Amino acid sequence: MSLLTIADVKTALQIPTAQTFHDPTISAIVDAIDQITLSEVSHTAITQTTHSQYVRVEFDSYKLRLPHWPVISGSVVAVTNDGNAVSSDDYAVLEEEGYLEFVDTSKLWALGPKKVAVTWDSGFAQMADLKQAEINWACEIFNRTPKQGFKSEAIGTYRMALMDEAIPPAVSRMLARARNPFE
Repeated sequence: MSLLTIADVKTALQIPTAQTFHDPTISAIVDAIDQITLSEVSHTAITQTTHSQYVRVEFDSYKLRLPHWPVISGSVVAVTNDGNAVSSDDYAVLEEEGYLEFVDTSKLWALGPKKVAVTWDSGFAQMADLKQAEINWACEIFNRTPKQGFKSEAIGTYRMALMDEAIPPAVSRMLARARNPFE
């Protein structure tokens, strides 16, 4: 599911909804921005997504890192460790970091493939800042599109320089909280 719509970008650019001349360009930008944002923050999905999968454990630990995070609050619905159901009272969920950890740190997750199964939701429940980052980025790309190849222009005392960066600094800062620190 996309955070960004053509209407969001048109509103930000102050393009009337009825004017459709730029819609193909904006649509392509919207599609690209969604994929680039996922890549930039090293996630497979930004919007809420349900996962039900085995999590491979490589070394003895009371902590289990889920491959998709942040974990949506209260969304871990099933956990099995070596075929045995684990009570929600026996583990804590570190939502922002994407970990499950045993309350009793002497307990360990079973080693190997297909030993630990978890069902949970990941994604960002509050996405206003991520959506705004995508809107800003899409507007930047749209405004840059007719000027491809230009670095700057000047007429008399008027001077304008285009940004040379792939990701505008303000957008990069807005995406920072969503970046995967393990990547």
